[in-house]
Amino acid sequence: MSEVLSQMNEHRSVRVFKPDPVADALIEEILEGARKAPTSHHLQPYSVIRVKGPAKRRRLAELAGGQQYVAPASVFLIDYYKHHMLANRYETPLHLQEIDNLLVGALDTGIIAENALLAAQSKGLGRK
Repeated sequence: MSEVLSQMNEHRSVRVFKPDPVADALIEEILEGARKAPTSHHLQPYSVIRVKGPAKRRRLAELAGGQQYVAPASVFLIDYYKHHMLANRYETPLHLQEIDNLLVGALDTGIIAENALLAAQSKGLGRK
């Protein structure tokens, strides 16, 4: 079995993180791999927001419905802004193309998130 398939088969969801800082260079390497994710319409409809400060992560945990694993993580990556902007832009009923773009954006964001996860795990992050 290939190294990548082994890594994929060993995946487990992790909700407890070490407080150790993650080097900026490592995060950039992970994000570079994540950006290689395929997209449906060549839109790259995502934006990655890096939440570093503990106070901001605590507030984010509250806003995310009390997700306790968010606050103690040394760094947290989120994507929300572009979807938030799209949702606010279309306060009237959406046309079919607009719905398609919103769905494509959500799916493409999931694909880049999976690439980021695999890249981080390949570097030993997210393992107990």
